[in-house]
Amino acid sequence: MAPGVGGALRLRGTTTTTGARPDMSRLWTTRLQKELEGLWADPPEWCVPGADATDLFHWQVIVVGPRGSPYDGGVFAVRFKFPRHYPLKPPKVTFATKVYHPNIDPRTGRVCLDFLTDSKHWWTPAWTVDKILLALVSLLHEPVMDGRAISTPTPRTSTGGRDSGTWRSRGPRPWSTPRRHRRRRRRRQRQLQRRSVVRSPGAFPCAVGS
Repeated sequence: MAPGVGGALRLRGTTTTTGARPDMSRLWTTRLQKELEGLWADPPEWCVPGADATDLFHWQVIVVGPRGSPYDGGVFAVRFKFPRHYPLKPPKVTFATKVYHPNIDPRTGRVCLDFLTDSKHWWTPAWTVDKILLALVSLLHEPVMDGRAISTPTPRTSTGGRDSGTWRSRGPRPWSTPRRHRRRRRRRQRQLQRRSVVRSPGAFPCAVGS
């Protein structure tokens, strides 16, 4: 195998003509840089790039609540923290803006999606930042109510304005909620689910503080 144009070595598998292994970390960093450039050039719908990333491994993206969803009009800051081995391992994705959602931990902002939390079985390098953002938008459009939801008040009203994206409940707190109120809250959750038309893949209810 001969060197490429300008003396560059073409790769086949994991070796070069010199027998040395390629610098995989450089390849991973190159991919992350391309994804960042692509996000700025053509962001997914309902998503806006945040401030210029001073650290390639730490991003912030603004996600707008999709129209017709329970979070319509909300503005949410989402943080991405990439491991050094990305894309072999998933980024840590958290909501910096407080949001009451059955698949988002209210304390940490952690997003409960299988491919983000169980990388051994669900994550593949085929996932990109764009695809993750689309999954988040789908999750806002249709919260997954299957199983036990997180112990947070049901989102009923949005404060709007400067606190846009922060949901507040006028009802009693779950730890002191009578049974009839819990039933009412579950009915409300089922209604929200039936109104939605988009489903987010691999979502599951978050356990608080897990």
